[in-house]
Amino acid sequence: MALPKLVQSNDSNFEKEILRQPTPAVVCFWANWSAPSKLLTPVVAEMAETYSDSYLVGMIDVDESPLMSATYGVFTLPTFLVIKEGQVVKRIDGAVSREKIERLFTES
Repeated sequence: MALPKLVQSNDSNFEKEILRQPTPAVVCFWANWSAPSKLLTPVVAEMAETYSDSYLVGMIDVDESPLMSATYGVFTLPTFLVIKEGQVVKRIDGAVSREKIERLFTES
């Protein structure tokens, strides 16, 4: 069964939509004003489509979710977290190649 393609998460629903799910998640912290975030948003959407059978893919706007941004120490945009069983198991900070983003799904 396919999962939702792209979960728009925030401070109020992060625990329910991401942490409490049995499915691993790749979460992208981003901001509309961040050029690297804007460049990589289509890649994240593509990964959500491609890997929807095995991963939740979440987007968190740091301006709308300061608590989650602080909790996970997000200072660079975008920041990608791989979360399994409620725990961060992998992290990438900053603009990276499409291939490196895809490895979050294939190597985690």
